[in-house]
Amino acid sequence: MSTKTTIKRVALVAVASLGFGLLSSVTANAAAGGNAAAFTALTEESTVKITAMKVTNAVVRKGTAVATDVAVSMLTGGAQTKSTFKAVLTSVPATSALNNSSITLAAASTNPLAATGTSALKTISVGTFVAGTAGGGAASIAIAADDTADGVITAATNLSKNAISASITPDVAGVYKVLIWNDQNADGLVTTGEKSATYQVTAGGIPTVMTLNTVNAAAPTYTAANPLVGNNKGSLTTLSLKDAEGFLTKLASGEGIALVPSTTTATIDVNAGGLSTAGATVNLTSATAVNSTGLVAINVRDTAVGTTTLTATPTGVTISTIPVQVVNATFKTMTELPALGVVTISTLKTCSVVATAAAVIASSTATNCSTLGGTVTVKYTQTTTLASQYLAYTIRDTAGVNTGIAGASYTSYVSPATGVATFSFKYSTTAAVTDKTPATTTIGAFVSDTDANSVGFTVTPVDPAFSAGTMNVSNVSAVTGGKISVIATSVDQFGGVVVGQVAAFSVSGRNATTSSTNVLTDANGQASFSYTDAGTTGTDTVSFTLGGATGASTSVSYATTNAVSKVAMTTDDTTAGVANDTVTAKPIVVSTSATGKAGAEAGAKTITAKVTNAAGVLLVGVPVTFSVAGTGAAIVTTGATVYTSALGVATSSVYAWKSGTYTITATAGAVTGTGTETFAQSNADAARVITATVSGSVVTAKVIDRFGNPVSGSILFAKISSGTGYFGTGVLSTTATTDNSGTAAFVVAGGSATVVVSNIPFSSPAGSIVGQTSAAKGSDIGGADAVAFVATVAGTASLAAAGVGNEYADAGVSSVTASIVGDTTALDTAQAAVDAAAEATDAANAATDAAN
Repeated sequence: MSTKTTIKRVALVAVASLGFGLLSSVTANAAAGGNAAAFTALTEESTVKITAMKVTNAVVRKGTAVATDVAVSMLTGGAQTKSTFKAVLTSVPATSALNNSSITLAAASTNPLAATGTSALKTISVGTFVAGTAGGGAASIAIAADDTADGVITAATNLSKNAISASITPDVAGVYKVLIWNDQNADGLVTTGEKSATYQVTAGGIPTVMTLNTVNAAAPTYTAANPLVGNNKGSLTTLSLKDAEGFLTKLASGEGIALVPSTTTATIDVNAGGLSTAGATVNLTSATAVNSTGLVAINVRDTAVGTTTLTATPTGVTISTIPVQVVNATFKTMTELPALGVVTISTLKTCSVVATAAAVIASSTATNCSTLGGTVTVKYTQTTTLASQYLAYTIRDTAGVNTGIAGASYTSYVSPATGVATFSFKYSTTAAVTDKTPATTTIGAFVSDTDANSVGFTVTPVDPAFSAGTMNVSNVSAVTGGKISVIATSVDQFGGVVVGQVAAFSVSGRNATTSSTNVLTDANGQASFSYTDAGTTGTDTVSFTLGGATGASTSVSYATTNAVSKVAMTTDDTTAGVANDTVTAKPIVVSTSATGKAGAEAGAKTITAKVTNAAGVLLVGVPVTFSVAGTGAAIVTTGATVYTSALGVATSSVYAWKSGTYTITATAGAVTGTGTETFAQSNADAARVITATVSGSVVTAKVIDRFGNPVSGSILFAKISSGTGYFGTGVLSTTATTDNSGTAAFVVAGGSATVVVSNIPFSSPAGSIVGQTSAAKGSDIGGADAVAFVATVAGTASLAAAGVGNEYADAGVSSVTASIVGDTTALDTAQAAVDAAAEATDAANAATDAAN
């Protein structure tokens, strides 16, 4: 389902694109005992500084209200002031009737801000919509101390308090986004110094798909008398639901999921709510919470050694068609970590390791890890090698980067068969890193029989801070009266992109601006800014700031001679706009490679366009739009529009999932340039389906990839499985290699025969895999090492498409049987026919080459 999204400039007038009009009716309601007139008369606190703001995404069932608390870190100003928060919907599903009047702002539902002394915190609606009133504007609410004479709001630190609560009720399935900010100057814009945050609500319909994902399938046995008991969380499995449109959703009244362990000794813990009775069934209901990504945490522990199966069975009429699913966990008795060993921490990132007194999962602390996320490896080395040991380790995943659920834990084990055992875990700050939220610790530890033998590490990353960003170009050659566009990329002190923050653009010089234009950074930390030249003399300097940090700037020069005169494309088939004498087809992505699982986009080829003026001078900072003709190829979405570099060159990429030659067009201003790119499937690893046809005495086999393209260079094996026929006197098996059409011919003589053709040698052991012909639907190869292709995700200007063409990954076919009926002609006569056909093909190819 498509969404309709406001333009990126964050202003109340911008929400008109969602069908919102002007504010038409307001209320002014103070809390009981308050004085509405007194609160309304309070002065807006322009010196309030909110250093951080945090909101949390949510997954709900459509038609269900969802309230989100807004946490802040804030220092307040003086008495007799108020602080106003505003909110707008920036994105709703196309069929939704919601607008800004659908947002309800109220006092925080949990852990609210406090006021000094005997004052209490009060909220007052300022410009909040009357129920049922159509129109636009923004939802608005103010907070203040109830003692309007001298009461002030107590400062909150480290996002420890909630300022307000925002609520919407999604009316259709889809994704909704709400922007909230502290509007200190009451101008309806997110301006420099005002903190903002965006949260997302995903609303789903009736569940049709249930997904279980086991985080760790190996765990220690759980015994109350065992010293591990306090840190043994067992095996962790996450469960999620999606509706028919692919949106995350949750259970509604009358729907449930029964979780049944296969043993009478296993216990189940849902969302860390406590262990069930051993062997008992646990039922998920509409009251079962899901996290911001739609996941439920299910920990399974068992006191018995062996494999425990957890069966998840949907209950209730509405979801009865969802298939039952099972996951397995293997439990082993631990050999306690002996004192005879050394535990160390290692990481590809630079961390400071501070030793402390030995204690359960706190013997050492790794701090100041110079990244927003990374992986730490904890290694145990025995000083005296002891075989057949199983050492337990536990992960406390505060940020959710290991499990997908913040605060989830699990316990697994390793075996130091050669005297060394390691386990790794990821660390990160919280998801809202660009709000500079406090760093979150992740703990990993070997757990033993005593605190002294239990050793591990707590990793605390450094908080991100905004630092100078970059512009996509440092200089722009613009045409007088033309449009100028620049892209700023914002980063933190570690080089990580800053997402969802306000970049304030300004222009000095020829087209000087009197106020900044605010643009939210996208998923790549980028913000785009455009304006049209209206000046007469001089040049411009375009700059931006973000969070108080000043970014790079771009110089813009103007001249009529900067008009684009020529666009010269270079591709694998074309050089500087001229077709190459010879063309070599580039391979379509090989699906069994590491990148191939991502989709056809992984096989993208670089293309460039050089832009010059009438004098042949290179033009810098000129926007160039790339497009490709045909339905089997695409330009990488993030490269649809790019800007020429200091060398006057714009660089993009093209990929294909269907064989053929494609024409690519680059457009700069009113001038275009073209080139071609040729793709074909030439890697045998891409072979997915084998078919065969019979004509007379000839069996013609064809090999195609998962996109339906012929695969050249694939070796096929053929054998006579029954009948009197043969491939040559006494020859009952042979091989052939597919040509550019993906086919190979096998000639049978001597009578009737049944022919089996396969890309797997008949002498290979059972279960052998060649290419993808043994793959199940949706998987890259067959067997235990199979990996599912990633789901197809549509790309945007700021997010590259993923999994392109993966929906075509039907089950593979590794062999096919064909029958030759009757007494065929002599082998040499049939072979002559095949040779004649091959000679005709060669002649046609030669004629084509001569014509080229």
